[in-house]
Amino acid sequence: MMNATHESVFVRATHVGTKSMFVVLSSTAKVISCFLLLTLTQLFGQDGKAVPPSSENTKTSGSEISTTRRLLDVLEEKKMFDVEIWVLDSAEKNESLDGEFKKELPYRRAMSLVGLSHRESDTSKRSKILDDAQQQIDLFLTSAPIGDAAIGASLQKGNVLVERARMKVLQAGRPSADKKALLAEAAPFLVQAIAAFEMTEKSVLDQLHSVDDELEKLIGKPKASETDAADAGNANDSKKKPPKKISTAESRKRLTQQTKLKAQQEVLQGKLLQARLLVAGSLFEKSQVLDEGSEEWKKSLEDSSAKYKDLYSKYRSRGVGLFARYYEGRNYVVTKEYEKARTALADILMLEDESDLVVGLRVKALNSTLDSWLKDEKALAEKQFAVISEPLMKFAMTKVSADKLDADWLGVKYRMADLLERQAATIDEKEKTKRAPLLRDAKKLAADVLKGKKEFVVESREMLTRLGKSLPDDVSFGASFEEAMDSAKISIDAMQARVAESKAFDLQKDAEKSKVSKDLASTERDKSIVALRKAIPLAGDEDLDGLNKARYILTFLLYDQGRLYDSAAMGAFLMNRYPNSPGSRQAARISMACWQQLSKLSADDVWKTGARRQCAEVAEEIMRTWPDDKESIDAAVIAIAAATEAKDPKRLLSIVSQIPADSPRRGELLLRAGSALWREVLEKQRIEGESRPKQEEIDAWKQKAVESIDTGLQGATTPGDKIAVMGALARCQIAMADADPNKVKECLHNAVWGPWTVVQKEDKAFSEGPIAEESLRLSLRYFIEKDEIENATLAMNKLELAAGTGEKAAEKLTNMYLVMGRELQQELDGLVSGDKASDLKAAKERAAKILGGFEKFLDGVGKRDKKFSSQLWVATTYFTLGSGQGTGAVVEKAKAEDYLKKSSTVYESLLKTGGEEIKKYESTIRLKLASVYRELGEWDEAKGHLEWILGDPKRINWLDAQTEAANFFQAAGERNPDKSKGKEALLIAIRGEQKSGVVFWGWGGLANKVSRQAFSPSADEAIKKQFFEARLNVARCRKSLASKSESEKQKLLEMAKKDIVLTYKLYPELGGQVLKEQFDKLLKEIQKEIDPAIASKDNKGLAGIVDEEVQESSVPRKANEKNPAAAGVSAGK
Repeated sequence: MMNATHESVFVRATHVGTKSMFVVLSSTAKVISCFLLLTLTQLFGQDGKAVPPSSENTKTSGSEISTTRRLLDVLEEKKMFDVEIWVLDSAEKNESLDGEFKKELPYRRAMSLVGLSHRESDTSKRSKILDDAQQQIDLFLTSAPIGDAAIGASLQKGNVLVERARMKVLQAGRPSADKKALLAEAAPFLVQAIAAFEMTEKSVLDQLHSVDDELEKLIGKPKASETDAADAGNANDSKKKPPKKISTAESRKRLTQQTKLKAQQEVLQGKLLQARLLVAGSLFEKSQVLDEGSEEWKKSLEDSSAKYKDLYSKYRSRGVGLFARYYEGRNYVVTKEYEKARTALADILMLEDESDLVVGLRVKALNSTLDSWLKDEKALAEKQFAVISEPLMKFAMTKVSADKLDADWLGVKYRMADLLERQAATIDEKEKTKRAPLLRDAKKLAADVLKGKKEFVVESREMLTRLGKSLPDDVSFGASFEEAMDSAKISIDAMQARVAESKAFDLQKDAEKSKVSKDLASTERDKSIVALRKAIPLAGDEDLDGLNKARYILTFLLYDQGRLYDSAAMGAFLMNRYPNSPGSRQAARISMACWQQLSKLSADDVWKTGARRQCAEVAEEIMRTWPDDKESIDAAVIAIAAATEAKDPKRLLSIVSQIPADSPRRGELLLRAGSALWREVLEKQRIEGESRPKQEEIDAWKQKAVESIDTGLQGATTPGDKIAVMGALARCQIAMADADPNKVKECLHNAVWGPWTVVQKEDKAFSEGPIAEESLRLSLRYFIEKDEIENATLAMNKLELAAGTGEKAAEKLTNMYLVMGRELQQELDGLVSGDKASDLKAAKERAAKILGGFEKFLDGVGKRDKKFSSQLWVATTYFTLGSGQGTGAVVEKAKAEDYLKKSSTVYESLLKTGGEEIKKYESTIRLKLASVYRELGEWDEAKGHLEWILGDPKRINWLDAQTEAANFFQAAGERNPDKSKGKEALLIAIRGEQKSGVVFWGWGGLANKVSRQAFSPSADEAIKKQFFEARLNVARCRKSLASKSESEKQKLLEMAKKDIVLTYKLYPELGGQVLKEQFDKLLKEIQKEIDPAIASKDNKGLAGIVDEEVQESSVPRKANEKNPAAAGVSAGK
């Protein structure tokens, strides 16, 4: 059933065609239906199938396209969007329709989807429809439309994105919604919307300048596209020579052209103003989903205000200028610039026009003005009530029918009443007779608000209670705090009873009744929250204890309801303002728990980091406020975890400094903090460039980690304490990095917490899992280096047992060996990095000794132990040593190649062995062989193994294989001396290839495949890293491709630059500091190749992207020296 201008139209078209269409029609609909039937018959034939092209109709019929367009226009006008989509789908399949015409179909489909979305009440379905609409617009934009098409598409894209953001905001306002997470999801939509509207503005300007130029050529007058209509027109220049005479016919022709161009100009001017308003409005909406007070929040509001101000300064006599002025003032209220707000809003309040537009604006302006006074604490303290002038008071008292009492009118009436009540309170007792008129007007205004039954209803009722007026009968809460709390307690008691009832049903294993009780408990909880919120404002100074108890209960209920941000704020308020009140300790712990959950629920890295920081701050405040209580110890554990997740070594140092010397769990906390500090040291040492902390700072962190761990281990007396074992592992790693084998031995063999000691005991906690794996890897490395063959063999066997026996055992074991190999690489790399690099000879000698020990052990294992797992370890370790970039300074190239060849020999031998066991792990072995052959430059062998793996549909989605394939084609392309073959390989590395059943995604395809998963709330850091590495490698490949394509070098370099710029604009964090520096370094290299003459100081890399955006938005177009008036206009566009 479809509505068409209030007329019923029912169309059943399961089998489309004139024979199967049944219609029940009324007058207008019949006309549309006949037109539809005729057109469908023309397009699809009598049987409903698209007419195939033939020798007679291979060329597109102009009338056929014209008819289709008219049909689509009618359907759009009548809002028959579902039928329109069906026609669009059918037209898409019609091979006789012109390709150029088909290019506009995605845009039409998008507009139909937007229309359908307005009818959809289900949020998730509506979101999906809008998502489809956006994709269709993006598809249309890929055809590079120009003129009106480009303007319309980018404008509608922005509108769709804003609508999607508003849906998120709407969802965030629901009681049980995760407000913070939903607002975080809304922000990217608004960022994209702003970009779309800015693109609209640019497209309009381009077209407008073209029209300006045509007009100038036609009439020889200056451009005036953006001058205010009220200010337009220049004084006649008496010195100008009279124009040459032209014929009447030519004059008429020019006049026609001029009229047409001016009409175009006027339309484009309107679109330009619309685009600029939308940019400013979207910036404001963006600020509403950001953390208030944050730098990004301030920047969004500042940019929005500046754009509104600019619009008003140019078009103050037009409606757009007046709206801009109001919004500018509204923005200043949000940023607490109250004087500026009132100055801006006064321009609107002084308007005398009584048109609906102006009256509506005055209502908005007065509402915001009153809001600014009520929020301006300084003005209220000085008892400034200048805003209550007779004209504005009269305006506020205007009688408005209930159906027209919108949010702005309700705000005006309530806020004016509030100010009147405040002013009355300032009047001296001697002049109390002057209070009556003020309070009488306040009562009238508050009573008006109740008629609207919307915003400010509760506040107005409370005001009327204070002013002595009887409240309406439907009020369900008391007039005093005590009575209101009694009302709230009824719901709280009912909730607790339902919770107890649910637990009882759980014990009885009656799931159905338990669920009913839980649902009822949730209902009572929600009622309790409402009741408490009503009660709290009624509390007086004498009710402080009861008030804080209410706040604590509300903190818990909000947490239970899932309103984590509100709960965290209330708990922190109690902790900071009333630490000695009953319930404040529990409220503080709830606040900390809220931030923990928020850090896990958010998909945005910035929000996650902020939540972790807030969690650590609350935890530290608990430690400071109640240092001797159990809460302090629990908070310290959480603070350390939060600081570790936030990768914040300075906060870790701060936490360590606050641990009480006599705390019973001081040792545990020091071990946790010390281990976390060491992990941060390792992380920061990998960073290169300006963002890397100074070496002295890293060394200080390392020293503090050593002190903390050593102190913590001294007090660890419980055998097999996991925290102590983990601390000992970190201490062993530090000792190995410092080339202190005695300390490693001491820690490994400690009788209480030594990693090697605990893994030899029959304890599942240390025979499997991460601690067991790390303990065995480290022990194995140490024993090999010290030539303790017996212990090394035992450690290797235990490592095999830790991998388990399931289907994934071989893959898991391989990964363990790879990790151990990387750890060995890092150790070797540490020998030649930093200050140690000065003694390269000593570094090489120590590296040779370490490698000699590994070689001897690996060769021995390879010869005497033919088990699959042992051979796998030998091959994997040789591969790691041969391919490791970190060993390049201490391992000669020939030696590295020898390691790789040994690795390939063992892997190939495993494949030849055959059997069921090998068959299970054949894919893993072949993948490793592909990596080995890639490193050796044996391209055919590597490609053969990759084709075997990815030629099977079951393995196409194997990320490790697709990553290796992309690496292979990139390496083959970069290292192949044949430019033609190199270009071919690099193109596959970028965009993939599908050939003879083998599917290679390439870096671009890989990034697309993992993007959704990478940015989901539960995204794993590894998958996110994979996304950014893929994006980085796309740019690297384009750069390499440029070096092999002289004729297209600049184009490819610009594309590589664009890849990085786009990724940075969409995801500014770029996967963390290490990857961000790699993006920055690559961008600088690309820019240097684009412009070899660029100075180092001007080659800013990622920092330059922001600078360019600022410059583009602030630098006007170059002035026209011959036409100063036109130059002034251009500067404003």
